Amino acid sequence: MSALEISLAALRLDRTAPPLVAGEVWFTLDGVDFPAAHWSDSPLSVLGSLAEAVRHAAAGRTADVYFFDGPYYLRLAPGPGGTVRAAGVCDREGWVSGSGEGTVQAECTTTAAELTEQYGQALLAVERWAHDAGAPRLLDGFPHPGDRPGDRPGS
Repeated sequence: MSALEISLAALRLDRTAPPLVAGEVWFTLDGVDFPAAHWSDSPLSVLGSLAEAVRHAAAGRTADVYFFDGPYYLRLAPGPGGTVRAAGVCDREGWVSGSGEGTVQAECTTTAAELTEQYGQALLAVERWAHDAGAPRLLDGFPHPGDRPGDRPGS
């Protein structure tokens, strides 16, 4: 079991243009679900934000993963010895807008390699689901583990 896990569940496809995927997405940090188990949100938005944050974490820079619904984000920050500190923050105080500090609700220490692996597993699960849902091209152009800016169309 990893210190940080990504969970996806109950994915649903709305075939509007562009297609919209709704469902449940959450992180588990050292056994604590963040923002909560089975959090209803926009999984592709969270995964897209995670892709960029993992890229920054691998380069030793701090980055945030944003949830579409609610005042929550996951901050990835470089730590000692090549580690990455992941902190699940509630932004109810308005930290992003500059009016508060936010509250850390869960945290763990991991590595950029582990984050990349977890992201890759989540992306593979969504790709399989999209294929089964009859939308095999849904993730065309979506960042894959190890991509650099400009590696994929639309990145």
